[in-house]
Amino acid sequence: MTFLSKLKVSAKVIATCSLFAATYLTAANDAVTPSFVAHHIDTAIVIDGELDKQWDKATWHNLDQPILGGMPDKSDFNGRFKLLWDKDALYLVAEFEDDVLIDKIADPLEFYWDDDTLEVFLDEDASGGEHQFNYNAFAYHVALDNQAVDIGEKDSSGKTPFLTLNDHIKSRWMRHQNGKVIWEMAISVYDDSFKPNIGKQPVTLH
Repeated sequence: MTFLSKLKVSAKVIATCSLFAATYLTAANDAVTPSFVAHHIDTAIVIDGELDKQWDKATWHNLDQPILGGMPDKSDFNGRFKLLWDKDALYLVAEFEDDVLIDKIADPLEFYWDDDTLEVFLDEDASGGEHQFNYNAFAYHVALDNQAVDIGEKDSSGKTPFLTLNDHIKSRWMRHQNGKVIWEMAISVYDDSFKPNIGKQPVTLH
């Protein structure tokens, strides 16, 4: 079992630049001041790129913290996101305006960082620390074809594998008539004992 108060989540949209928004999801009585509250829901979100009524329970938060460089003009990129959760998944919806989305390479494991993605960093126990070549935390690069990629552990030869982790995230996006893109995800949460190809189950949130 995992306590949602220990779940560290951040979301990054890579469009014309990289943007970063981070938060701790904390219980109301937690000693740490919460950045915001992610509400519990009883019925799973339908992942279809549409904003259904369940999302009304959550509050929008801006994607407005650039990792590199300055913020783009809002006419070039403008984004925000919400979070909800149930025992099986963390639900994320991002809404953004970007007139051009690029997916140049069909192979999800080849130069995926050059394409537009919705990137989600997830640290199940908020332990911090290095995560690039281990499963202490995950950095899911979710492509426009809805495939999720992360970097795995180095093998005995020192080679670093790129992994598709599509069973971790169900993802759908849609560009609507107003030009805005709605991108929904249901994210199964794994702890740092995860190993690929051994049938490891996600944790239960409460």
